[in-house]
Amino acid sequence: MEISIPTFVIQIINFSLFALVLIVFLLKPLQKVIDERRRKIENDFEEAKEAKESAIQIKKDYEAKLKEADITTAEIIANAATSAENTKKEIIAEANAQADRLRKRTELETEDMKKRAYQDINKEIGSLAVTMASKILETSLEAPVHSELIEKFASKVESGNVR
Repeated sequence: MEISIPTFVIQIINFSLFALVLIVFLLKPLQKVIDERRRKIENDFEEAKEAKESAIQIKKDYEAKLKEADITTAEIIANAATSAENTKKEIIAEANAQADRLRKRTELETEDMKKRAYQDINKEIGSLAVTMASKILETSLEAPVHSELIEKFASKVESGNVR
């Protein structure tokens, strides 16, 4: 087998045409598909990266809100404790005030009862003194004189000068 130049040139032309047809119809569409696939993968990678960054930001926001909620909860608890303490102090102060009012009222009532008792005792003592004096003298006294003697005797009893 001998290689002839015209056959060789025809084979080179055939191979070149075959290579050109492969490049035009097979390689370029294949390259286009590969490029599109590469772009899609790059886009997917970028979207995944952005989603990851977004998730990280959402997590940070959530953690910040959680901290804020903890702080708010602590403030609410502190305010409630303060309010409870203030209410307790107010209740105690009101109870003390009521106790003081009751004590004063009781003292006034006691003082009033004591005065009435002294008055009743003075009248009784005066009446007894007049009765005894009238029995001693065996004379009866008139009502105005009787009242005057009772008042004098009562004033002496109050002053402590009963002689």
